[in-house]
Amino acid sequence: MAETSPSSRGDPNDDPVPISVLVVRGRSAVLRSGCLTPYAVEMMAESALQDGSTAALVVTVGATTNAAGLQRLSSRFDRLRERGVHVRVIRDGDIPRSPWPAA
Repeated sequence: MAETSPSSRGDPNDDPVPISVLVVRGRSAVLRSGCLTPYAVEMMAESALQDGSTAALVVTVGATTNAAGLQRLSSRFDRLRERGVHVRVIRDGDIPRSPWPAA
């Protein structure tokens, strides 16, 4: 994943952060990429909640994003979590775990 701004290293509030998002619903999955904007979050929410089943998102950000940046980005998805969507925010290069919590 290419980094295009200093904000991808930690402050997601300054500029849109480049991301990749894997949306998993049932047996289907869609990979999307772009910049994290309020509109993009809304589109991801609609996609994740489209069929009413439990969904999951794996959001990948730049490899140099610091822990505080990950936390701020993750908090943007709290509303989805409240609606039953499992969300993981990881750095590019990290090995993603299952998007669903362990049973």
